[in-house]
Amino acid sequence: MKKNINVWLIKRDSKNYDHRYKSLLDHSEQKKAASMISVRQRIRFVEVRAKLRWILAGYLRVDAKTLVFTQTEHGKPFLPGFPDCHFNVSHSGDYIAIAVTDFGEVGIDIEQVKQKPDFYPLVKRCFSEVEQCYWMELPESQKCYEFYRFWTRKEAFVKATGRGIALGLNQCVISPDDLSNMLNVPDDYGPEKDWRLFDMDCPEGLSGAIAIRGSNFKIKSKSWY
Repeated sequence: MKKNINVWLIKRDSKNYDHRYKSLLDHSEQKKAASMISVRQRIRFVEVRAKLRWILAGYLRVDAKTLVFTQTEHGKPFLPGFPDCHFNVSHSGDYIAIAVTDFGEVGIDIEQVKQKPDFYPLVKRCFSEVEQCYWMELPESQKCYEFYRFWTRKEAFVKATGRGIALGLNQCVISPDDLSNMLNVPDDYGPEKDWRLFDMDCPEGLSGAIAIRGSNFKIKSKSWY
């Protein structure tokens, strides 16, 4: 029987502080929001956390206000009361992405696609040698698009592990011949064949990817616009 990965793409709707969202947050979340100097960051944090609570509560069939979050040693949030609930969040520009599953560690990343004057310094620092060679040989017209396809996959993978970019993006190698497969992962997270990477279905100007450890599953895409 196939397992599901539920992937939500949400368009942000609050340009101003929304007290409906704030009411869902617990004391520690509200305190964190209040400590943010940037009003824009505060508004975004409150909306992202409130919508994460709504979505998780729907799957777990509990009141969103009752969910208690904590963090791993490296800062990845989880629900100690629901150890089988795996989730991850990303946000960029006007969008929020949330992945939820009950069978394995999952990571998600979205990025606004922006043409940069020179991608090469980032490619040199964050791509492995085999990835660099592949990217350098691409036509100029494809380099921006392919950069973000690799970047979001790498970010999704390191977020799934809970380590984030400190794990070393150049140590997490994606197969240029099949972008759903890893060629190399750090020793603590292998073997490579256990991991799968996927593109998200995103609107123009946005790139997104999902990383999951597991097999025999189905991705169910959902939107909240």
